[in-house]
Amino acid sequence: MKNTVYTIIIAFLIVLLYRAECGRPIDPPKEVKVDGKKYEIIKVKLDTVYIKVKPEVVFKDRYVADTVIVTKIDTLSCEDVKVDYYSKKVFLDTIKFGSSGNIYIKDTIQRNSLSNRTVNSDLVFANPREFITVKEKAKNELYFGPRIDFSVGVVTPHIGLLLKTTRNRLYGVSLGVGRSPIYSGSIYIKF
Repeated sequence: MKNTVYTIIIAFLIVLLYRAECGRPIDPPKEVKVDGKKYEIIKVKLDTVYIKVKPEVVFKDRYVADTVIVTKIDTLSCEDVKVDYYSKKVFLDTIKFGSSGNIYIKDTIQRNSLSNRTVNSDLVFANPREFITVKEKAKNELYFGPRIDFSVGVVTPHIGLLLKTTRNRLYGVSLGVGRSPIYSGSIYIKF
């Protein structure tokens, strides 16, 4: 009779444990590896940072080909050639980068050479960044310790084990010493 009661209680506990752990399927958490260690992803946040770009100006002193062609010496005076040679000519150019902005180039030419170059821009590029919040992957934990039960005039010491699963559930078993051995089991589920 006692064996049948114990068998029914053990079978009931096994069914209860099975339903508690395997009853509802859960989606496995997304994981990421950092330095060879696995972490569980809690939150992913996308943030866009706009970076203003200042172009680097590389100025090389070089000569521009002479475009003055003298065909009739009698109609071209030397004064015209000197004025054209010593005068400054400014060339403006704009390079467009769609919605990111423009680059403005200002070249100054004097004495058949590039005497100055100025580059300005209003370029702004979007730099999307991904911020990931992680926590250590959950592990099963096993705890061991004593317990004391007090009843009317009776003190019963117990030794027990608690198992915390990755799904935040606690399972406990303990063995107590009294007039006869006392067995106990427990299940705790986090709400």
